[in-house]
Amino acid sequence: MREPFDLQLEPQLPIRGVQIHYDRQLQSGYGLTMAAISEVVETALNGQVVSQVPENQQLINITVGCTSPHAII
Repeated sequence: MREPFDLQLEPQLPIRGVQIHYDRQLQSGYGLTMAAISEVVETALNGQVVSQVPENQQLINITVGCTSPHAII
């Protein structure tokens, strides 16, 4: 006979995701590549460190990105 055991489940929070569908004909008409568009979208959504500034013996990151989710729509 098996011994009973405690089972604790950790609540899972939903992970927000974004799906982007590219119009390859339209982007090629502008001379854009998938890599270039993906880099711009990733920078807008996640930010990208573009420089650093020394302050009090530390380096402070200068980050570029969108602050509002509506800014890139």
